[in-house]
Amino acid sequence: MAQYETNGGPLGCCLGMVVGILFSLLLGLMGLGQVTANVIGFLVHVDVATTIRIATAFFTLFGAVLGGYFGWRVGKRLYREYEPPVLKDRRRKAKAQPKGAK
Repeated sequence: MAQYETNGGPLGCCLGMVVGILFSLLLGLMGLGQVTANVIGFLVHVDVATTIRIATAFFTLFGAVLGGYFGWRVGKRLYREYEPPVLKDRRRKAKAQPKGAK
């Protein structure tokens, strides 16, 4: 059982991280990753494939953190409190017995 305030922050954070990762990978594939790879290649002298991997990881991490932060904020604002779950009564009901029978 949760011992803290329930709100949409964790849900928004999760969704924001997914959107942030996808958006950052999209930017990396559109060419912004190549610019970052050139800068990383200038600072760390390794082959081109490694610099592109480092730039992709950097973009992904940055997108996840940024998306998670904004997702948390939006989730807390939009989903102030979760609706309580509706639980059905699953106990067996006793059958009605006639008054004279025992």
